[in-house]
Amino acid sequence: MTLRADGRLLEFDGVSQRYPSPTDRAADFVAVRDITLQIPAGEFVSVVGPTGCGKSTLLSAISGLRPASEGQVRIGGDVVTGIRSDVGFIFQQDALLPWRTALQNVELGLRFRGLPRAAARDWLARVGLAEFEDRYPHQLSGGMRKRVAVASTLVYEPDILLMDEPFSALDIQTRTLMENDLLHVWEEAGKNTVIFVTHDLEEAIGMSDRILVMTASPGRILGDYRVDLPRPRDLLEVKMTDEFAEIYRAIWKDLSGEVIAANKLRIPGAVGT
Repeated sequence: MTLRADGRLLEFDGVSQRYPSPTDRAADFVAVRDITLQIPAGEFVSVVGPTGCGKSTLLSAISGLRPASEGQVRIGGDVVTGIRSDVGFIFQQDALLPWRTALQNVELGLRFRGLPRAAARDWLARVGLAEFEDRYPHQLSGGMRKRVAVASTLVYEPDILLMDEPFSALDIQTRTLMENDLLHVWEEAGKNTVIFVTHDLEEAIGMSDRILVMTASPGRILGDYRVDLPRPRDLLEVKMTDEFAEIYRAIWKDLSGEVIAANKLRIPGAVGT
């Protein structure tokens, strides 16, 4: 891929996503509205906001799984019109094939792209699973399966990595270990662009260079925060710093109001609905 001269990799230009009503256009559901932003290559960006604000919709627009209804998403200056081979996607639930071993699952993305499969074994080693390459998903713990999913995506070196609440199903100890592992692998692999959706503000601050706060539905960008914490980071240590607490308080001022507004929208008869 050839990046634009200014190094900008990912752009949203007036993006809205509409889900049509089968009977009445006035009743269409607008998930996100008028999103305009730029994300330079190599940034780790988290997206936070209340349930239903369109965080996952943004990922679908970037990946081409559901191109924008209005406006444009551009990668390296090219408009996204369909699924792209330079974008990787890690979902909340791992998408491993149960009849394939850990190694075979990692090899799959290379196979589909016609790439040599030799790198698969190296990537399993990078995520600490060199001794488990012959195990099937049901023989692995939740954290191990997530490591396989990470290796399966990073093995083909996507320019952009999309992650939709990838660790939410893990227990808190495993989750923290996986967050640290991901940061280590990401830095070691050369820091491709990451768009990370999460409901956990602490997770977002600990991992990110930048955090986007979205409004209640229809989702718009309410806040855009820099996270100027030094890298490399140990997430257990960085959460104890005054700088972390200061960033948390600043972002929560925006986020808390949107969470309350979203809850009012979902509760019949609530004030303000």
